[in-house]
Amino acid sequence: MKKVAVIKMDTRTQLIILAASLSFLGLAFIQIIFMPKPLRPGLCCESTEIDLLPVFALMLITIAVHEILHLIGFKLLKVDLAKVELIKMFKVIPLGIMIVYREISIVEYIIVALLPQVLTIAFLAVFLHAVANTDVVLIIISYTLYALHLGASSGDLCGVAYTLFKAKSLKGKWVSIIKEGKCTEFHLYVE
Repeated sequence: MKKVAVIKMDTRTQLIILAASLSFLGLAFIQIIFMPKPLRPGLCCESTEIDLLPVFALMLITIAVHEILHLIGFKLLKVDLAKVELIKMFKVIPLGIMIVYREISIVEYIIVALLPQVLTIAFLAVFLHAVANTDVVLIIISYTLYALHLGASSGDLCGVAYTLFKAKSLKGKWVSIIKEGKCTEFHLYVE
């Protein structure tokens, strides 16, 4: 097998993931302009109050379910897991959670990385249902969760795109390099 890419888990990579996350989040909020509008005229001018604490709780639950879906994918595909790490930018700011595998085929990687997108699809479906039923609160909550989950999934989505761009094939694997108990690099090999 030939090594075609190396991803170092350093500040540069973390900044790229953060920039991608903010870009996805921004694009999701631009996307709202093009989404269907509620059929009842004047609905956008009504005052609506939303308690942010339940929305925040739903986001935390979404993050947990997102990671659980990754774990389910790993377990169903029998991928050998090494550990779970908290990714910190500048060794201080929590950026995300990373489930580290020892080795994973490209096909398995794509399946596991995209599995949590069922949440993105579900939030978008709830949003469209809320629009059809002119439920303003549900419109706001479901689209907010959709946008935030899409932004939080940017590492997964960019990882899949990067893998396909570099590998140009589905025949290969990712291998994690663990030094002193920390994942320092990922190496991509293709046949």
